[in-house]
Amino acid sequence: MLTTLEGGVSGAADHNASARQFFAPRLHQSNRHHPTLELAHLVIHPSPMPRCRLLVLLLLLLLAANHAQADLTTATSIRQLSPEAAAAAPAAKLRGVVTFNAQWRGQSNTAIQDTTAGIFVSLVNAMEPKLQLGDEVEITGEAAKGGYVPLMRANQVRVLGRGTLPEPERVDLPQLRSGRLDSQWVVVEGIVRDVQHDGSVTPPSTILTLALPGGRAEVFMALVPEADFQSLIDARVEVRAVCFQYFNARRQSFQFRLMACEATQLTVLTPSPAAPFALPITPLHSLLQFDPKGTPLHRLRVQGRVSLHWPGEFFFLQDGTDGVLVRSRQKEPLRAGDQVDVAAFAAMGPYAGTLEDAVYQKIPNMDSQLATPSAVRFETLVDGRMDARLVSTEALLESIALREDHAVLMLRKGSLVVPAELPVPLDALPALRIGSLVRITGVCQIQVGPQRRFARVFQPESARLLLRGVEDITVLRAASWWTSQRLAIALIIAVSGLGLTVLWLSGLHRRNARLQAEISAREQAEAEVKRRVDERHLLAADLHDTLEQSLTGVALQLQATRDALDRDEVDEEEAHLTLAERLLAHSRAEVHRAVRDLRSPSQQSLDLPAALRELVRLSSAASKAKFSLTLPESLSDLPSHLAYPLLRIAQEAVTNALKHASASRIGITLDADRKALTLTIQDDGISFDTISSPGPAQGHFGLQGIKERTARLNGTLRLHSQHGQGTRLIVTLPFPT
Repeated sequence: MLTTLEGGVSGAADHNASARQFFAPRLHQSNRHHPTLELAHLVIHPSPMPRCRLLVLLLLLLLAANHAQADLTTATSIRQLSPEAAAAAPAAKLRGVVTFNAQWRGQSNTAIQDTTAGIFVSLVNAMEPKLQLGDEVEITGEAAKGGYVPLMRANQVRVLGRGTLPEPERVDLPQLRSGRLDSQWVVVEGIVRDVQHDGSVTPPSTILTLALPGGRAEVFMALVPEADFQSLIDARVEVRAVCFQYFNARRQSFQFRLMACEATQLTVLTPSPAAPFALPITPLHSLLQFDPKGTPLHRLRVQGRVSLHWPGEFFFLQDGTDGVLVRSRQKEPLRAGDQVDVAAFAAMGPYAGTLEDAVYQKIPNMDSQLATPSAVRFETLVDGRMDARLVSTEALLESIALREDHAVLMLRKGSLVVPAELPVPLDALPALRIGSLVRITGVCQIQVGPQRRFARVFQPESARLLLRGVEDITVLRAASWWTSQRLAIALIIAVSGLGLTVLWLSGLHRRNARLQAEISAREQAEAEVKRRVDERHLLAADLHDTLEQSLTGVALQLQATRDALDRDEVDEEEAHLTLAERLLAHSRAEVHRAVRDLRSPSQQSLDLPAALRELVRLSSAASKAKFSLTLPESLSDLPSHLAYPLLRIAQEAVTNALKHASASRIGITLDADRKALTLTIQDDGISFDTISSPGPAQGHFGLQGIKERTARLNGTLRLHSQHGQGTRLIVTLPFPT
């Protein structure tokens, strides 16, 4: 647009106009062949310097001025400056003919051409007269760097009169794109493809699109009404214009534009047909096929049924089994199924022929009937035969996305993925599950990529389907709710939950281990306390069963000795004292044995029958009771941990029978078999209540000691006491295997 032209071409020429304020002599070119020296700014003051020196100085100044002015008196001399040299703003003076001038709201774009070349002129610093195409002008100023090619910045513009436009250079499209023709007066020949007026550019212009061999070119007719050119569509014309290059900040040309300022710069060589819809109808299947005369550049006419229309973008036309893409700026709405008459220019698209710059009209008295889609296999979409045709196919829905305000459904079958596009937002789509089997109806459009192998038949790379509406989507089989995405999310949640569970269990295990250690330590402490208590109980029982019993026997003998003293029976006194001594000795031995066992438990066996005989002998001697002892015929030596408790139980039972029951008969029986030892002690003394008998709370520890010893050896205790029958105590201990 011209806005870009001003910014790119003339905008780069805004240099400081005061950079050339020195008294350099000016070369006034009253005519091209007789330059004269103008010294209006040179004032010579009297000086005491010698005259010869003054003459030498004047000569040097004249030579420098002539040399500088000679280099910058043509457009070519300015264009050949390097950017650094042009940035120094050397003085320049040109005479040429105006080839372009457009003034709009105080802005001006001007180009002139002399006998050597054309050049862009910046009139920012000059009092600009009203210039017209063909004016001969004389411009005084300096060169400027420009944004792409050096240009001239005018300080003064003088119109010399009407001149003669130079003969333009006839150029083709590659030359226009080369960049060397910036600001040059050229002529091109082509067919008018489109005409439109654009009021957004500066100045407002009518833009003609010309079809040239190899491509297109746009001609901007500045400040020229559109109506002057509407009848030229499809006419062969010749246009004289100035070529302007558009460039970037790196001084690189990337686009060109032809600029004209009068309608007279266009000449019609071949008029356009009077009625585009009177042209012969071209079948779609023959579009851009081989013609010995070459591919026509003129408009052609086709007819068909609209298979898809995206308003403001394009529509597809189908004629039987052939289809074509049609691009048009026409605003008349179309519906799928409309029969239309189209006049357009054929052009090759990325893969197949298309129709561009089309005009169309509905064919009257024709019913709108939707085209029947061709049912095809999914893999045949990319073989090229279905391009621009309405098809129907089945595939799995892989994903849904939004791309440039279009809903895009990605379809997959095997390794082939094809997008299906619809110009609607995502919320306008029906409820679709990823992984569903769907039937899609739409127009197939082939997508191409680079051909990496030699083949004259162009191979499509992929395809896409363009849908008419949401009704073109049919779900054949809905996917399971467990899509791969949901399954992945569930798996992540499960793994996370498992990880948290493992962490929780690990923490619980550590806590349990800590609690177990605490419980174990507590149990050990309790076991230690229990062991000590058991030891104390054992010690108490031993003391009770040995020392107390011996002391009781000694007390009884001492009492008998006193009775004998009262009766003055010396022999009886001696006997009782001797027995008391023996009891004390026996008690001392028992205490020593108990202490030894507490310090170092004895693993030796004990002759239990012999010990029971000694018990009976001592007890008989110390009392008046009659004892009976029944022992097994053969009993091997018992380990001390069994023999001693049985002996202590027997001692306690005998003591209780003598002390508390006043028994006159006491029987001790020891039975042994392969499984158990049984100790039975029967007396005929006073009976007692076995349930509520006095215990430790009342200071009686004998029966409690018997129970504890029996329990410690996993034995059983049976105690029977009945009035008139005395007491029977039975202790059974499991025999060691």
